[in-house]
Amino acid sequence: MRIANIDGLVDWVAAQPTWSDLPIIVLTHRGGGPDMNPGAVRLLKRLGNVSFLERPFHASTFASIAHTALNARRRQYEARHRIDELYKSQEQLATAMQAGRLGAWSYEVDTGILEASGLCKQIYGRRAEDAFSYDDLLKSIHPEDLPAMRLAAQHSVDTGNDYTIEYRTIWPDGALHWTQVNGRVLRGGSGEARSLVGVAMDVTERKSAETVLRQSNERLEQRVTQRTQELEQTHAKIVE
Repeated sequence: MRIANIDGLVDWVAAQPTWSDLPIIVLTHRGGGPDMNPGAVRLLKRLGNVSFLERPFHASTFASIAHTALNARRRQYEARHRIDELYKSQEQLATAMQAGRLGAWSYEVDTGILEASGLCKQIYGRRAEDAFSYDDLLKSIHPEDLPAMRLAAQHSVDTGNDYTIEYRTIWPDGALHWTQVNGRVLRGGSGEARSLVGVAMDVTERKSAETVLRQSNERLEQRVTQRTQELEQTHAKIVE
């Protein structure tokens, strides 16, 4: 097999994006395929996705090989479209989570491995680059709230239901914060709980506002009760 200088073609093939694998059809003389021709083997190594068609051949044979190559190329473009859509969705999700200050996490049930995004670590008082294991997570939860957290996660594993829980967290500097966690169980092919995934959000400001509002309502109720008692006493004296 005599091959012209194909360095340009080789460079172009090597520069293809990851989704692309251009199919190439090479017409050869009898015995020119990779089974008998070292040159064809070298060509196959340099170009990758090559089909060899030895002369003489029937027109329908060439049409069939070309049709197969075109279908393969079409599927590659379809794969590229799906990849582009996936990247777009991931970017939109990342933007939404960043805007909403939502930290993503996942927990492998069998291994006990916790994966947390940088923002999720920050919600627990860590830096984005810090290590953050499941033990670190448990230690950061207020001891009084830890049983409820464990119960909510286990109930989700047992029933498959999503869960939402709020609990207090203690940061490494000793500061007390409130965290809201939403979780969902993912199951394997045989139905076993494979992992828990979800998001975490710092709700300290909301909880503080709720506390202030509750205390204000309690003071108002106390004043109303006190004033009511005063009016009743005054009324009783008038009646006497």
